[in-house]
Amino acid sequence: MKKTILLLAACFLLPVFANTPLLTVWNGEEAARGGGWAVPRNEANSIKTQTATAYSGDTALEFQFEGNAWLGGGWNWFSWWPEDAGTDTTAFTHLVFRIQQHGDVQNLTVSLASSSNKNASEPVRLADYFKNVVLDAREWHQAVIPLADFKSQEDKPFDPKTVWEITFGTWAQHSRTFTLFIDDIGFEKREPKIEW
Repeated sequence: MKKTILLLAACFLLPVFANTPLLTVWNGEEAARGGGWAVPRNEANSIKTQTATAYSGDTALEFQFEGNAWLGGGWNWFSWWPEDAGTDTTAFTHLVFRIQQHGDVQNLTVSLASSSNKNASEPVRLADYFKNVVLDAREWHQAVIPLADFKSQEDKPFDPKTVWEITFGTWAQHSRTFTLFIDDIGFEKREPKIEW
Protein backbone atom coordinates (compact mmCIF):
# COMPACT_ATOMS: atom_id res chain seq x y z
CA MET A 1 0.00 0.00 0.00
CA LYS A 2 2.82 2.41 0.89
CA LYS A 3 4.57 1.71 -2.40
CA THR A 4 1.38 2.50 -4.30
CA ILE A 5 0.94 5.80 -2.47
CA LEU A 6 4.55 6.81 -3.15
CA LEU A 7 4.21 5.91 -6.82
CA LEU A 8 1.05 7.98 -7.17
CA ALA A 9 2.65 10.90 -5.37
CA ALA A 10 5.64 10.81 -7.68
CA CYS A 11 3.34 11.17 -10.67
CA PHE A 12 2.23 14.57 -9.39
CA LEU A 13 5.66 15.96 -8.62
CA LEU A 14 6.55 18.84 -10.94
CA PRO A 15 10.13 19.84 -11.70
CA VAL A 16 10.73 23.57 -11.38
CA PHE A 17 13.85 25.68 -11.30
CA ALA A 18 15.13 27.13 -8.06
CA ASN A 19 16.02 30.79 -7.87
CA THR A 20 19.74 30.85 -8.50
CA PRO A 21 22.59 33.39 -8.82
CA LEU A 22 22.70 35.51 -11.95
CA LEU A 23 25.86 36.92 -13.50
CA THR A 24 24.89 39.97 -15.56
CA VAL A 25 27.36 40.82 -18.33
CA TRP A 26 25.36 43.68 -19.88
CA ASN A 27 22.30 45.64 -18.75
CA GLY A 28 23.12 49.19 -19.82
CA GLU A 29 23.51 50.40 -16.25
CA GLU A 30 25.83 48.64 -13.80
CA ALA A 31 27.19 46.50 -16.63
CA ALA A 32 27.37 48.91 -19.55
CA ARG A 33 30.67 48.23 -21.25
CA GLY A 34 30.76 46.83 -24.76
CA GLY A 35 30.89 47.27 -28.51
CA GLY A 36 29.00 45.85 -31.45
CA TRP A 37 29.25 44.94 -35.11
CA ALA A 38 26.74 44.35 -37.91
CA VAL A 39 26.82 42.62 -41.30
CA PRO A 40 26.41 43.79 -44.02
CA ARG A 41 28.38 46.89 -43.12
CA ASN A 42 26.30 49.82 -44.35
CA GLU A 43 24.15 52.66 -43.03
CA ALA A 44 21.04 50.46 -42.86
CA ASN A 45 22.55 48.03 -40.36
CA SER A 46 23.66 49.13 -36.93
CA ILE A 47 23.99 48.15 -33.29
CA LYS A 48 23.87 50.79 -30.60
CA THR A 49 22.66 51.59 -27.13
CA GLN A 50 19.43 53.58 -26.90
CA THR A 51 17.06 54.91 -24.25
CA ALA A 52 13.71 54.89 -26.09
CA THR A 53 12.80 51.48 -24.68
CA ALA A 54 14.33 49.14 -22.13
CA TYR A 55 13.28 46.21 -20.00
CA SER A 56 15.08 47.39 -16.88
CA GLY A 57 16.73 50.71 -16.23
CA ASP A 58 16.86 53.25 -19.03
CA THR A 59 19.09 51.61 -21.64
CA ALA A 60 18.88 48.63 -24.00
CA LEU A 61 20.69 47.51 -27.14
CA GLU A 62 19.15 48.17 -30.54
CA PHE A 63 20.04 45.88 -33.45
CA GLN A 64 18.69 47.35 -36.70
CA PHE A 65 18.84 45.46 -40.00
CA GLU A 66 17.70 45.83 -43.59
CA GLY A 67 18.45 43.70 -46.65
CA ASN A 68 18.33 40.17 -47.96
CA ALA A 69 20.44 37.04 -47.45
CA TRP A 70 22.25 36.85 -44.10
CA LEU A 71 21.79 39.71 -41.66
CA GLY A 72 23.35 39.69 -38.25
CA GLY A 73 25.50 41.25 -35.64
CA GLY A 74 27.00 40.82 -32.22
CA TRP A 75 27.67 42.56 -28.94
CA ASN A 76 30.98 42.07 -27.15
CA TRP A 77 30.68 43.03 -23.47
CA PHE A 78 34.45 43.48 -23.19
CA SER A 79 34.81 45.66 -26.31
CA TRP A 80 37.35 43.07 -27.48
CA TRP A 81 39.92 44.19 -24.91
CA PRO A 82 42.04 42.83 -23.45
CA GLU A 83 42.37 40.19 -26.13
CA ASP A 84 42.24 37.36 -23.61
CA ALA A 85 39.22 38.73 -21.74
CA GLY A 86 36.20 36.51 -21.26
CA THR A 87 33.50 35.26 -18.93
CA ASP A 88 33.92 31.80 -17.46
CA THR A 89 30.45 30.29 -17.92
CA THR A 90 31.28 26.79 -16.72
CA ALA A 91 29.67 27.41 -13.32
CA PHE A 92 26.37 28.33 -14.99
CA THR A 93 23.72 26.37 -16.87
CA HIS A 94 21.79 28.91 -18.94
CA LEU A 95 22.20 32.01 -21.07
CA VAL A 96 19.44 34.51 -20.28
CA PHE A 97 18.43 37.81 -21.88
CA ARG A 98 15.39 39.95 -22.60
CA ILE A 99 14.27 40.52 -26.18
CA GLN A 100 11.71 42.60 -28.02
CA GLN A 101 11.52 42.33 -31.79
CA HIS A 102 9.87 44.45 -34.48
CA GLY A 103 9.44 43.80 -38.18
CA ASP A 104 10.05 40.80 -40.41
CA VAL A 105 12.17 38.50 -38.23
CA GLN A 106 12.34 34.86 -39.34
CA ASN A 107 14.42 31.99 -38.00
CA LEU A 108 16.49 34.17 -35.70
CA THR A 109 19.54 32.39 -34.34
CA VAL A 110 21.77 33.03 -31.33
CA SER A 111 25.38 32.03 -30.78
CA LEU A 112 28.17 32.79 -28.32
CA ALA A 113 31.80 33.56 -29.14
CA SER A 114 34.94 33.00 -27.07
CA SER A 115 38.10 35.08 -26.95
CA SER A 116 40.67 32.32 -26.46
CA ASN A 117 40.33 31.08 -30.03
CA LYS A 118 38.06 33.75 -31.55
CA ASN A 119 35.54 31.06 -32.50
CA ALA A 120 31.76 31.15 -32.23
CA SER A 121 29.54 28.30 -31.15
CA GLU A 122 27.06 26.62 -33.40
CA PRO A 123 23.99 28.88 -33.57
CA VAL A 124 20.73 27.79 -31.96
CA ARG A 125 17.29 28.76 -33.23
CA LEU A 126 15.62 31.14 -30.79
CA ALA A 127 12.09 29.97 -31.63
CA ASP A 128 12.94 26.52 -30.24
CA TYR A 129 12.97 28.07 -26.75
CA PHE A 130 9.65 29.85 -27.15
CA LYS A 131 7.26 26.97 -27.78
CA ASN A 132 3.69 28.22 -28.29
CA VAL A 133 4.80 31.79 -27.64
CA VAL A 134 4.59 34.60 -30.19
CA LEU A 135 7.33 37.18 -29.78
CA ASP A 136 4.98 40.15 -29.79
CA ALA A 137 6.58 43.50 -30.59
CA ARG A 138 4.61 45.11 -27.78
CA GLU A 139 6.17 42.96 -25.08
CA TRP A 140 9.53 42.00 -23.66
CA HIS A 141 10.25 38.27 -23.49
CA GLN A 142 12.89 36.40 -21.52
CA ALA A 143 15.05 33.94 -23.42
CA VAL A 144 16.45 31.08 -21.34
CA ILE A 145 18.81 28.86 -23.32
CA PRO A 146 20.81 25.94 -21.88
CA LEU A 147 24.53 26.55 -22.30
CA ALA A 148 24.91 22.88 -23.21
CA ASP A 149 23.14 23.68 -26.50
CA PHE A 150 25.99 25.92 -27.66
CA LYS A 151 28.21 23.33 -29.34
CA SER A 152 31.56 23.84 -31.02
CA GLN A 153 31.52 24.14 -34.78
CA GLU A 154 33.46 21.51 -36.70
CA ASP A 155 37.19 22.23 -36.44
CA LYS A 156 36.40 25.48 -34.60
CA PRO A 157 36.42 24.77 -30.85
CA PHE A 158 34.28 27.05 -28.72
CA ASP A 159 35.65 27.79 -25.24
CA PRO A 160 32.97 28.26 -22.54
CA LYS A 161 35.63 29.58 -20.15
CA THR A 162 36.29 32.74 -22.20
CA VAL A 163 32.88 33.81 -23.55
CA TRP A 164 32.77 37.47 -24.49
CA GLU A 165 30.18 37.97 -27.22
CA ILE A 166 26.59 37.18 -28.18
CA THR A 167 25.56 37.10 -31.85
CA PHE A 168 22.15 37.25 -33.52
CA GLY A 169 21.58 36.30 -37.13
CA THR A 170 18.95 35.36 -39.70
CA TRP A 171 18.89 34.37 -43.36
CA ALA A 172 16.18 34.86 -45.97
CA GLN A 173 16.08 35.30 -49.73
CA HIS A 174 13.72 38.26 -49.64
CA SER A 175 14.56 41.76 -48.49
CA ARG A 176 13.26 42.66 -45.04
CA THR A 177 13.61 45.21 -42.28
CA PHE A 178 13.59 44.45 -38.58
CA THR A 179 14.78 45.70 -35.22
CA LEU A 180 15.79 43.78 -32.10
CA PHE A 181 15.95 45.31 -28.65
CA ILE A 182 18.10 43.33 -26.20
CA ASP A 183 18.51 43.87 -22.46
CA ASP A 184 19.80 42.17 -19.33
CA ILE A 185 22.24 39.67 -20.86
CA GLY A 186 23.58 37.24 -18.32
CA PHE A 187 24.29 33.72 -17.20
CA GLU A 188 22.36 31.78 -14.60
CA LYS A 189 22.74 28.52 -12.73
CA ARG A 190 19.35 26.88 -12.65
CA GLU A 191 19.03 23.75 -10.56
CA PRO A 192 15.82 21.72 -10.86
CA LYS A 193 14.01 20.97 -7.66
CA ILE A 194 10.83 19.09 -6.91
CA GLU A 195 7.69 20.81 -5.66
CA TRP A 196 4.27 19.39 -4.88
